Parts: sequence; structure tokens; C-alpha cells
Amino acid sequence: MLSLFLTLDFRIALVVGLGIPTSFMITLIFADMIGYSLNMLTLLGALIALGMLVDEAIVVAENIYRHLEMGKISKEASIDGASEMFPAVLTATLTTIFAFLPLLIMSGKMGVFMSVLPVMISILLLSSLFEAFYFLPLHAKEFFSIGKISKKTEKKSGFWETLNGIYRAILSFLLKFKWISLFLLVGLIGYGTVQVKKSLKFQLFPEFDAQNVYVNGKVNINYKLEETEEFVTKIEKILLEKLDRKSVASVTAIVGYKMNADQSAEVGENLFQIFINLHEKAPENFFDKYINPIFSLEYDDSDMVREKKARDIIVEVQNALKDIKNLEVKGERVFDEINIFVQQTGIVKHDIEIGLTSPSMEKIKSSLKLLKDRLKEIEGVEDIGDNADEGEKELKLRVNEYGQSLGLNEGYITSILRGAFLKGEYAKAFNREGLIRVRIEDRYKDNLNELRDFKITTPDGKVVRLRDVCDFYYKKSFVKIFKENGERVVEVFARVDNKRVIASVVMEKLAPTLRDIEKELEVKKFLNKRVKPKRKDP
Repeated sequence: MLSLFLTLDFRIALVVGLGIPTSFMITLIFADMIGYSLNMLTLLGALIALGMLVDEAIVVAENIYRHLEMGKISKEASIDGASEMFPAVLTATLTTIFAFLPLLIMSGKMGVFMSVLPVMISILLLSSLFEAFYFLPLHAKEFFSIGKISKKTEKKSGFWETLNGIYRAILSFLLKFKWISLFLLVGLIGYGTVQVKKSLKFQLFPEFDAQNVYVNGKVNINYKLEETEEFVTKIEKILLEKLDRKSVASVTAIVGYKMNADQSAEVGENLFQIFINLHEKAPENFFDKYINPIFSLEYDDSDMVREKKARDIIVEVQNALKDIKNLEVKGERVFDEINIFVQQTGIVKHDIEIGLTSPSMEKIKSSLKLLKDRLKEIEGVEDIGDNADEGEKELKLRVNEYGQSLGLNEGYITSILRGAFLKGEYAKAFNREGLIRVRIEDRYKDNLNELRDFKITTPDGKVVRLRDVCDFYYKKSFVKIFKENGERVVEVFARVDNKRVIASVVMEKLAPTLRDIEKELEVKKFLNKRVKPKRKDP
């Protein structure tokens, strides 16, 4: 409103200003009729269209005022001025609406998220169009009839005179040397297009600085909770020693718990999660230093001491943990995985995320290895991991043909072993100290020969050795199974360093590898391309 009164005639600004709340009220009523509520997304759409909201009203009001200056009465000027501008303003409004409507084509979760914007923008622009040709002429007739209106002859202010002088000089030069101007403009446009194509890469979401850096991972699955805590304590000490205290406020660790970038959580004795809490980022541009402190009601710069971005601190954490990642105890690696990341924007929380699904776990394992090896070869790809956590090697029993002929099956064998050989709880009792659980297990349960020689009784009373009726084999299985649409899915994920490469380029380099995998597996690809179009690939 302030800009209207500063740049337009008082009566024109008043008429145009009345149209803003009118258009919003029409928009809210119609949006409620079609099922849209007032929320952050609908307000975002209204905010985007706010600048275009007064365009139609300003053009129509100025034209009505021009007709008044020509000596017409207010009623005649309102009708003629509005009618004269209707075709041009309608065309301009529709072109803007059609520019946003393609967002409705987007599918998936992102489509649901983005579809609100074109709907709200279209409703608001149509509401402003209706207001400009229905309510505004009525307001103009009443307000413009107050007082005397004559053609303006007074001298314009020095500010506008200066701007008009600069514009006239540029326009005169372009019209005087029109062929030179044409080739110059076309050449500049072509050159700029080529440079932009080289330097700018599309990313879906921009990169925002974060106030937390997360380090999580898993040690060898055979380690107990207390042993995991010892290794995590070593990581904590390294981080506290090597990280800049001006950037890091605190380091907190949780053992037995792991939070993934997609907000899912895992629990296990070999898992850990470390939170590196950062100080707030120090102001780094004109707006943060001088404008934000004035207009922000809750501005507090007492903790704004951090000079480095969260992405730069990730690099420092990687360098600090480079040696401990390869720590070995008794010839075996301690850490199966260490991931370092900051929380991402968007629906997919990893820069790169590829899901594999297949009935054959062996094919999935080989495909996982192939993908991770290929990702390691691409410069700028860091923290490569997956959710295919294999457990300990398990001994499996399969009833053979002889056992089946005796009426045995896996369920019958399991029930006998659970009761007579494996650890089990058989009774509960209370004493003065509280609850007592009676658990019994065979002392030779970990001895394979004893298990093979274990005697069982068949349903018909015959006693046989377990080795005679069962085949023994070892097999590893996944600790946790993830499913999507009823199918078992294993995911590979990674983080990219935007200074060297972006996610879309990584996926292009992975395309041949993915085509090879698609020959055997059904592959589902998810990609989070954050919009930060100012990075140049090496």
C-alpha cells in the first residue's frame, strides 16, 4: 500500500488499494468452496501472486483517470476506460495463469505438494481480474467524482525526471542504431545462454544451512552395547579435540539408536547416533546484517558466532574420522558404517537414493556392491551406505527326505529343540527380592557336533539322531526388512559435495550401471536434486 501512495495519484492509489482485500476475500471464499483451507501452502501461493494482484487494477484505474483528464464525466470515464483495457488485461492474466498450470502435471508426493500453488495463484488472479472490471469501476466512479480533475501540467519530481532522462537516452540510442542494437542484443543473449548452460545446474531444492550435523553408523554386529559405547566415546573425544569450538556448541552421543536422514529410526546394540550441535551462523550479507535485525521481532545475535557453513564442517568431521573409520580389532574392522550428514529439504532426504527389489537376495547383494563401487568412483560422492544390514551367520536346518518319510517337519523339529536344547523360560516365581524367572539351556548348545548327535523322538515313537533326518547349512539374513507397496526393498544412499558435483550429474553417470542392473532386477530410483544453480562441475 505504501508503494502505491508513493508512486501513484492519491485517488488512483486508494481505488487500487481497495481492490487488494476484495480480491483476497473472493479468493478465500472460492478456495473454501472447492475444498482448500487456509494454510502455509495456500498462503505461499497467494504471496507469489501478490505482486501480480494489483497489475490489472493499476492499468484499469490509470486508464479511467486518463479519460477523466480528457473531460469525461466519472461514469462515462469508468465505462470507457475499463472496456478499453479489458481485452489486453484479460490476455495478460490468462498468460500468467497458463504459465503456472503445468505444475498440476507433476505426479507423486511432489505433485501433491506443488499442486496447491497453481490452483491458488489462478484463483487469486481471476479474482483480481473480476475485481478490476467489476468493483474497481464502481469505486472509481465514486472517488474520482470528488473534487475537480484537470489534465496534469505540473512539473514532475527530480527523481522521475532523472529516470525518464536515462530511459529516453537509452531508447534513442537503440532506435538510432537499430541494426547494431539488434545484433548486439541477440549476441549478448546467445553468449549469456551458453555461459548459463555451462555453469548452472538444476537442483530441485536449494541448499539451506543447518544448525546440526549428524554422525551415525554401526559397529560389527557381534559387539555388545557396552563395547559399542567404548568405540563411540573415542569418536566423541576426536570430535571435541579437532573441531573448531567457535563453530561447535556441543557433541551428544546415543548408543543403541540410529536416526536416518529420512527420519526413520533403528534400534540395536551395535548402532550409534552422534549429534553435533552448531552455533548459529554469523550474518554474512547486507540483509542479515542490517535489515533482518530491524524487522525481525525475535532477532537475537548472541549466539551468531559461527563463520563456517554446516557443509564445510562435514568436511572437517570426515577428515577427523578418517583414521578411526578403518580401526581394526583382532584383524576385523570395528565400524561397518559411519555416515555424516545434515538434514536435507524435500521429500527424499538423501542426495542420492536408489531402491532395489527382487525375489533373489543374492542378486540384490551383488547389485548393491556394484552400485556402491560405482558411486565410490565418482568424485564428490561421500557417505555411501545402505540399509541392508546383515546379521550373524545362522545355522539352518532342513528336513531331508528320510525325515519327511518319518513324519517330521521344520515346525516339529523346532518345538523339540526349543524345549530340550535351546534357551527357554520355563517358570516364574516371586521371592523377597522380586520376580524370579527360571530359564534353562543346554550347556552344549553352541557345539555343532552335540547338536548333530541330538536324539529326537518321531511322532510314531522312533528315536533318531538329528543328523540323520536333517541337512545343516549356514546362512546370513538381514537384520531388518524394509518394504514398499508390499515388496522388499533395499536402498543405497549417498551424499554429494555440491562444490564438485550435483545429484543429477551423478545419476547420469550411474545410468549405464543402472541399465545393467535393470536386466535382472526391478529398480526404483528416487532422486533429490536440490536447487542451487551456481555450482560449476569440474
